[in-house]
Amino acid sequence: STIPTLTGSTYSNLQGMNASQSFTVDFNSFTPNANTTPTYAWTFFTIYSSTGTVFSDDFLAPSTTSLMIPAGTLMPGTSYSFELDFDDRINNTSTISTQQLFDLRDDGTFSTAMAPTPEPAAGLLVIAGLGLLALSRRFTPFFSNGRS
Repeated sequence: STIPTLTGSTYSNLQGMNASQSFTVDFNSFTPNANTTPTYAWTFFTIYSSTGTVFSDDFLAPSTTSLMIPAGTLMPGTSYSFELDFDDRINNTSTISTQQLFDLRDDGTFSTAMAPTPEPAAGLLVIAGLGLLALSRRFTPFFSNGRS
């Protein structure tokens, strides 16, 4: 009966996240239904893009409250959707094997930040620095021989 929910800060920080850094997703836990035996319960978290599944961490214990999206898993400047699923399964293995699934889901969308682009002035500074380095290497033997 627990509704899966990302923490407020996790949902806010997903919006415009830096895809080149790892990201921790925090959410609430849930308690499986204790009135059924046997009971199997898991937490699933999945991220989708327009082309399919991009990230999935599944069959997590119901007490799990966070997971890590590794750096570089998502692309910069891209829209994604996520799904947090609390899955409670009741298996009956008497004469006929049956299974009932009780899933509660939360989903949403987010976009990663665009990759930073260098300023044009920064490129000029790099070129100027390389030029000065090459020039200093050219005159180093002259000054190191004791000539002036």
